[in-house]
Amino acid sequence: MNWQKQYQFFEKVTTDQVGLFSTPREFKKALNTYNRALDLLKSDKQDQAIMMLKTVADDYPMFSYASHLYGTIMAAQNDFKQANDYFKKVALLDIDQDQANLLQQQMKLVAHEINLLEQQEDLQKKRNAAYSSVKKEISIADILEKAPRRKHIPGADKEEIALINRRLGNEDPVDLSGELALENRKANLKFTAIVIAIAGIVFLFFYLVVRPAILNSRIESDQAVKRLHWLEQEMETRAGQGQAEIQKLLTDYQNNYSANPPIDSNQTSENNNTTIRESAETSEKTDEPSLKESAQEIVNESAETTGETGE
Repeated sequence: MNWQKQYQFFEKVTTDQVGLFSTPREFKKALNTYNRALDLLKSDKQDQAIMMLKTVADDYPMFSYASHLYGTIMAAQNDFKQANDYFKKVALLDIDQDQANLLQQQMKLVAHEINLLEQQEDLQKKRNAAYSSVKKEISIADILEKAPRRKHIPGADKEEIALINRRLGNEDPVDLSGELALENRKANLKFTAIVIAIAGIVFLFFYLVVRPAILNSRIESDQAVKRLHWLEQEMETRAGQGQAEIQKLLTDYQNNYSANPPIDSNQTSENNNTTIRESAETSEKTDEPSLKESAQEIVNESAETTGETGE
C-alpha cells in the first residue's frame, strides 16, 4: 500500500466538524496546530509536521484526526508497531464511518506487516543460533590440518591455532585458565592493597591521635600524684604548728602548683585582726546600754529599800 497517498484523506478541520475534546481555548489551539501540520506535510516539510502532530496526538488523545494522521505517517516510515499503537487509540474513539473504514483497512495491513517482521526476526534468530552451534562444533584445528599431498606441507602450530581461535571467539581452555589465574592474582593484589591501606590509616590514627592523648593523660596523672605527694609531706612536717603555718603551707602550695594568684599570709593575718577588732568594738557598743540599764535598776532598788527603812 502507498501510505503517502492516504494523506489525501485528511483535510483541514474546523470547530464545527470536530467534537469538543478539551477547553475551548485548548481546543482551538489543537485545531490550529493540526491544520498547520497538514500544510507543512503538503509542503514536503515532513519533519516539522511529524513533531507537531505527535505533540497534538499525545496532548489531546481524544482528537482522533491527529492520532490517525500521525499513525499513518509512522506506517509510511515502516514503523508499523508505533503506527499500530496510535491506530488502536483511534479505534476506541467515536469517529465517522468513512474514517472507520479507512482505519480498519490500515489496521489489517499494519497487522500483516508486523507478522512478517516477527517471522523474519524469528528466522534470523534461528539462523544465528544454528550458526553459533555449528561454529562451536567445528574445530579450527581440523580445518588447518595438512592435505594429503606428496610434498609435506606443515600445518599451523599451536600458537597460530590459538590465535585464530581467539579471533573467531573459540577460546582455548588453556588460555582461559591462564586468564582466570591472572584475574585471581589481580583480585588478590587489589585486596592486599586495600588491607595495607586500611592498616596504614589505623596506624596513623593511633600514632597521631590516640598516642598523644595517652601521653598527655599520663603526664597530667604524674603531675597530680606529685602534687599530692608533696602536699602530704608538707602536711606531715607542719602538722604540729599553728594557723600561720597552715596558711603558709597553702601559700606555698599555690605558688608551686595552683594557677590562681597566691595568697599573702601577712595580708591575710591583718585582715583577720581587723575583723576581730571590728567584732570587739561592735560588742562593746552593744553592751554599753545594757550596763547603764543594770546600774539604773540597782539605784532604784536601793532607794526603795531606804524608803522602807525610814518608815
